Amino acid sequence: MAATVSASVTCAGHAKKTFTDLSKTALHYIRSKEKFFYSLSLMLKGYSLTKTAERVKVSLPTAFSWRHRVLDSLRNLEDDYLSGIVEADDTYFLHSQKGNRNMDRHPRKRGGKSKKRGVSDEQVCVVVARDRSDNTVSDIATFGRPSTEQIDRVLGKSLDPDSIFLSDKHRSFRGFAIKKKLQYKSLNLSKGIRVVKGIYHIQNVNSYHSRLKVWMKRFKGVATKYLSNYLHWFEFIDGIEGIKFKMQQKETCC
Repeated sequence: MAATVSASVTCAGHAKKTFTDLSKTALHYIRSKEKFFYSLSLMLKGYSLTKTAERVKVSLPTAFSWRHRVLDSLRNLEDDYLSGIVEADDTYFLHSQKGNRNMDRHPRKRGGKSKKRGVSDEQVCVVVARDRSDNTVSDIATFGRPSTEQIDRVLGKSLDPDSIFLSDKHRSFRGFAIKKKLQYKSLNLSKGIRVVKGIYHIQNVNSYHSRLKVWMKRFKGVATKYLSNYLHWFEFIDGIEGIKFKMQQKETCC
């Protein structure tokens, strides 16, 4: 590992402070860098916090803290910029107060279900958009069905103005497309219309939803306050897997 570069400065009216090339990164204030990187490798392999703590030989709170330092860093990375044909859809996770000792309801059994039928405020809405180059933007929009403004908050800064925006007939997605003056095509899934002109569909984003849900199951429930971090974690992992797949295809062709 390259030597750490440091510098000391004294600001007017303030005590002397030391800055290093690790300042404001996930590694700042971590003494055992080797253990941290080992825990990171286990994290990328999908190890649970308990198994990570056991293997790295650190406490469970330390393993938890390290994981979320990395996730916070991933979350702060600039989101992908989407262009061309962009597919968008929402998916839902049950609201979880896991780890909260002052819950406003009785604890729910692991893998529990919402007491309300259909989409309700007991469910966290995650909006996902992907273009045909597999660039992805995803984040929490709200509880229950999203409004045009809530979709705009997640996607508004990430779409090329010349992109073609695809969704189902949800009026909030349509409202978002109109607000952003995007070319818009909707699919009437309730009538079985899933593909228009052979190219307009939302199969890629729905496939992403499926992979996300399967991946999330390994954590046996993620607290809603941490869900955004996990969404960005999966974006990162899924992007790497996509690159690996494309490289394997090229090797096979050649």
